[in-house]
Amino acid sequence: SSFSTREAQELFAGLALAARAGRGALVYAGVDLVTATALAVLATTLVGYALAWRMKIPPVVFAVIPALPEVPGFFAIHGFQELYLFITAGGPPQVDHFLAAFHDLGLAGFIIAAIILGVLLPLMILDKRGPRL
Repeated sequence: SSFSTREAQELFAGLALAARAGRGALVYAGVDLVTATALAVLATTLVGYALAWRMKIPPVVFAVIPALPEVPGFFAIHGFQELYLFITAGGPPQVDHFLAAFHDLGLAGFIIAAIILGVLLPLMILDKRGPRL
């Protein structure tokens, strides 16, 4: 069957909402943020893969678009702000700013790695046309 652009956009939004809600529920249940992100993106990628197959759309489209809201903007912005405060501080270096920047930027990096893992791993395993592991 044929799907309209609007229907595809609604599916993308629904998957993105499911990923966000899934990550929130996992964090609320005590799972750390990076693992919760990886699991939420992995789950929505698997659902998106099935939808893409049915809609005859490349699976990577259904994997990447719903994962975009998981990008860690807050941690990146806060990390760079702390790094700026560390660099521009007058007097002795403010180690607490450096440690906060290291923590937030490191966490943002791990979240991005979790998103990449959650998108690529199912696609590499399930896609018969791509390279095999």
